[in-house]
Amino acid sequence: MKKLSQFLVLIPFCLVIVSCAGPAKNPDEFRKGIAEGAAYGKFQNVEVKRPFSKVTKVVEKNAKRCLNRTVVKEGYVNMGRYAQHVPERLTITYRANFVRRGKKAELIVQKDMPGMRKPAGGYYYNVADLEDVGRSKTRLNVYGTTLDNISEKIIDWSKGKDNECPKLG
Repeated sequence: MKKLSQFLVLIPFCLVIVSCAGPAKNPDEFRKGIAEGAAYGKFQNVEVKRPFSKVTKVVEKNAKRCLNRTVVKEGYVNMGRYAQHVPERLTITYRANFVRRGKKAELIVQKDMPGMRKPAGGYYYNVADLEDVGRSKTRLNVYGTTLDNISEKIIDWSKGKDNECPKLG
């Protein structure tokens, strides 16, 4: 409950930041924002020693299974000087879209929740670019956030380490 209340308290501040600059309208704007040092943004460049076909197959399969979900958070938020507890319910929908084009592929994760203006499908939340760089090598450029472990799971999936889903919310 404490984590939920901390998360819910942060939402207005995040939305204010997003409203000033405006949310990314497409994956390219999201990549650029992360590359330019967006708050809580994280970029990872990884090369795995696995064939592109195997990496894309497992990443696509796990993305469909793990990243197309709706999460409902419930809890209480402290409001005001007298610590009034206000019940809060937040519904978050994650959508993953995997596209393969020749020797490249792209995984786009969007996060849709009530609130401010946003692109169709929700805010861009994680983008992973996969590229065939040799007989049995695949390069990943993963643009995400420090607030969860989605990026780490995508990298783990590509390495064949595990198939566990990230904790969403």
